[in-house]
Amino acid sequence: MSLRPSAVLPKAERLLAPHWPLLVVLFVGMTFVVRAVDDFRGIPGDLGDARFNSVVLEHFYLWAKGANERLWDPGFFYPYKDVLGFSDNHFGSAPVYAVFRFLGFDRMDAFQGWFVVGHISTLLATYISFRILGFSNTAAAFGALVFAFSLNVLAKTGHAQLTYRFGTPLAFSMFWLMLRDARPEKLGWVAIWTSWQFLCSIYLGLFLFMILSAVFIAYIVLAQPKQVWTTIHNFRNLTLRQWTFLALQIVGSAVILLSVLLKYAEVKTLYDFGRNYGDISQMLPRIQSYFMADSSSIWRDFSHSIGEYITYRHEHQMFFGGFALLLCALALLHWRKAAWEENLFRVAIGASAIVFVSTLAVGSTHSVFQLLLLIPGFDSIRAVTRISLVLVLLVAIVAAIGIEGLIRPKWIPTKFAVLLLASLSLVETNSFSPHSTPKSEWKARAEQLRTTLPNPFPEGGILWATSTPFDHFAALYTELDAMIVAQDLGVPTLNGYSGNSPPGYVFPTNCTDPTPRFSQFAPFSQETLLSVKNIQQRIVSAGTVVCSVFSDPQPSTGGIDQSIAPKILMSAEPDELPNFFNVTIRNTSDQALLTNSTGNTAVRLSWRFNASDGSTEANWDPRFDLGFSLAPGAEAQVLVEVERPDSSEDYLEFSLVQDGYFWFHDAGMSIARVHIGASDLQK
Repeated sequence: MSLRPSAVLPKAERLLAPHWPLLVVLFVGMTFVVRAVDDFRGIPGDLGDARFNSVVLEHFYLWAKGANERLWDPGFFYPYKDVLGFSDNHFGSAPVYAVFRFLGFDRMDAFQGWFVVGHISTLLATYISFRILGFSNTAAAFGALVFAFSLNVLAKTGHAQLTYRFGTPLAFSMFWLMLRDARPEKLGWVAIWTSWQFLCSIYLGLFLFMILSAVFIAYIVLAQPKQVWTTIHNFRNLTLRQWTFLALQIVGSAVILLSVLLKYAEVKTLYDFGRNYGDISQMLPRIQSYFMADSSSIWRDFSHSIGEYITYRHEHQMFFGGFALLLCALALLHWRKAAWEENLFRVAIGASAIVFVSTLAVGSTHSVFQLLLLIPGFDSIRAVTRISLVLVLLVAIVAAIGIEGLIRPKWIPTKFAVLLLASLSLVETNSFSPHSTPKSEWKARAEQLRTTLPNPFPEGGILWATSTPFDHFAALYTELDAMIVAQDLGVPTLNGYSGNSPPGYVFPTNCTDPTPRFSQFAPFSQETLLSVKNIQQRIVSAGTVVCSVFSDPQPSTGGIDQSIAPKILMSAEPDELPNFFNVTIRNTSDQALLTNSTGNTAVRLSWRFNASDGSTEANWDPRFDLGFSLAPGAEAQVLVEVERPDSSEDYLEFSLVQDGYFWFHDAGMSIARVHIGASDLQK
């Protein structure tokens, strides 16, 4: 039985008809989108994630037009296969980008168009979903504004892979109709929209699954538990036509989604990917996270006063905004809710509480989320704080109920309420300062790299671009420079940037031998006739800059001379980036320190944690490839990211090891030891 009068249900033509409150909030949202792309002169974000997303989208376009036959092999991290499975694939949104490219837009303009469509589609989908739920035009419009443009959403503008969220409200509205009206045929639409959200972003798909699970639990406990049994019972009342359509929807969605998820599982197994809890715990929400909005001029001072030692602070910007909270407060004061509103309100609050508790980090190490890591796929999530991008849907629902409480009693005219709310939201939205990168900088970097390459590019060549040593961001940006240029040239590249890295990854500096990046490729490549020597002969290095501090990069053929160990001096200090440390290695001997090898016996950096009294020595488990040969008298510095274990050690120690031969500290080298401060290494 329906929980509200059927007359409240909007007709299809009313859902699709243009309504002026929607146009108002669309204007508010577009003022931010235009600023995010710097009046279409820039690309939202920095030179990192934005360009990576561009490479993934461009790869889909090239595959769609037949220029690349391997969907999962975009050509970077050559010769490793299936590297598209290292991060998001954009299958659910890339067709939008491809349309712009087929229409003649260049890759930067097509990226801007894809970004704009993502925000508009999310707003419109939420508006339609809220009208389906029964909200008025005004409440649906401003609820959609909260979901599409709240402060926590604006804070993720630089991560464009999270832009397309239209599947979330559409899946929720169908799920709610299925439960509320006992209409099991809606399950097919839940499957379609949930699968589509997964295809847009694996992160958002998993978070949507969590939200729907929480809604189901909250519905049973706080709303109409008997209605769930009625829904199950009504499966028997479906007609043959309904069963057929439902089966096609579910099976079709499952086949498409499982084909993608199984590919990710295959890649995860092949490359042994996964996150340990120590890594994930740094990006679990804290209480402070829900009040952080560093880029808002209104809330900046308060935001900077909390969470001083939270690592990856940029990921913890989860404050929904004063506008959203004001509307939620109105919902609490709205004591004359209709029955359908009351149930929706209870479930939204209850589900929010479930998600909040299940993801919150208590202290430095404890969270219920650790139990969720037992579910396949959840250990691939690192930035759990991004769940706010889906959780905000429940906030938007409560906000919409608050708007109904404001306009339904006719205390103030609807038009005045719309203009007042639009003004408030416009002020808060415009208080946020989005970061963008000029398109001219994208273009200049690519052109600069191309000038260092032979023209024409040698047939069968493999691009290898390097940066100057000891600059972490310069190295990462060089990786992306090479990926874009190689993609434009239609050639493979050893360079690569993604959420994971293949075996043997070393930073691409001009003092680094690239051999470790592909020396272990055999189990991970589809090209069986390749050899390390063949790849070395095909490398086309960008530029002619010669390394001035290292000897010629050459591999050792066995165990190196252990007498060099006492002459290797090491020191370490925290970097300005939390969880990163700069390790300096100086060779004071009269022979080169060869860290590469022709086998699996390279000299690598290792580290462990230790207590001040030496009572809790951990194992030297981590390994970090150096990838260079250090000349006599030369000094090098490497930047390493360190994951803290679930223990209380207060010292971090570094050493060198040639696996299968010896530890340098056992042969006379002094261990580099650094005290860990609260701001250096956080949970």
